[in-house]
Amino acid sequence: MAATKLLDILKCVRPILFENDDPAYKYSLGGTAFVVKFKGAYYVVTAKHALLPKSFSVKQTRIQYKPDGRELLPIERVYRPEVTDAEDDDQFDLTILGVSGAAIDPVLFGEYKPYELLEMDKFTIFGANSHFLYRGFPDEFNVPNWDDARISQTSVSGNAAYKGPTGHASTHYLEFLNLDPLSNLSGLSGAPVFQVVNEGEKYSIPAFAGMLLRGTRSSRTGRFLEHRRIIECLRSIHDGEEKSR
Repeated sequence: MAATKLLDILKCVRPILFENDDPAYKYSLGGTAFVVKFKGAYYVVTAKHALLPKSFSVKQTRIQYKPDGRELLPIERVYRPEVTDAEDDDQFDLTILGVSGAAIDPVLFGEYKPYELLEMDKFTIFGANSHFLYRGFPDEFNVPNWDDARISQTSVSGNAAYKGPTGHASTHYLEFLNLDPLSNLSGLSGAPVFQVVNEGEKYSIPAFAGMLLRGTRSSRTGRFLEHRRIIECLRSIHDGEEKSR
């Protein structure tokens, strides 16, 4: 698979915008999300803690059809898994935003297509010889320019290696292989993680691995929420079992 085609899977990634009450500076930016299409419907997936800054509410959350674009996705519902184990709560660090099927215009995505997420993706087996890819919008590169009333939107892509399960439900460790030029990992929570297998000079078709939750630059280690947890939540939404909250 050519490199340009391989990186196309990362075009589903979006910065998270928060709408302000100040008309002079309408949006603030913080955190990462990604757009998927699952069983014919569109959703935005991110970490729950990425949508809980002290000064904003989920109702102020805005996601663009494509980075730097003016058009915003018509979000109509918010889904959060119920926390049933407070001692092991990383498995519940997930928010899914439902997009209105009646109001969405897929043409506006342009080349930044949502990731076509299949239920069979949850059967991907993580391996020590696999390569992981991720992309997010780090806080240190996405700061307001008050003079121009705009926000710089800079994404960072990187490689990682699988380091094994954490010992807690639905979460795994990965090792970041190239963190330059980042000084910290703030803002990368909610970034999608994909697994690709190196077969000589070729790569297999990439598979969805999960979503980055947190990590530190000093340890070069991060935790991600596995694919199965996210896909099962999406299936519950599709089947009407998961209620918006």
